[in-house]
Amino acid sequence: MKFGKQLVKASGASTQLCNVSDWLDYKGLKKLLSSFPSSKDAEGNPCEKPNETIRTSVHEREFFTLLKKELEKVTKVFKQLKVSLLQQVTVLNLQQVRVLQLFHALQSSTPKKLELDRLLHMQLELNVKTHLDLILLESYAVLNYVGFR
Repeated sequence: MKFGKQLVKASGASTQLCNVSDWLDYKGLKKLLSSFPSSKDAEGNPCEKPNETIRTSVHEREFFTLLKKELEKVTKVFKQLKVSLLQQVTVLNLQQVRVLQLFHALQSSTPKKLELDRLLHMQLELNVKTHLDLILLESYAVLNYVGFR
């Protein structure tokens, strides 16, 4: 599978974590590059000094302006998601400590044990959701990084 398709698939799978628009606009960058005039002469031969043409090109500035904007967007989103998930992990750790304390205190009480089982189940669901979000964040970071290599 081509990289662009992998990126679209990953961005669609991570909508619970972030918006599709928060991902690298790989397709837009690629489209912009393909719209630039060729560095070949009229006969189809490569120019003698294509790098000099590129360095002074309006197209190059346009591409790198968009690339910089995309990098800044991805970096900003990643930092926001990381902070949010770290806060979520901190809350989960505190809740887990409380649930374990409650578990030890109420082990002998049958009616309270049902409530404890419900709390443990809720804690497990929150842990699983957070774990999935962390995996999605890792995928976001890796795939966006690969897009810039």
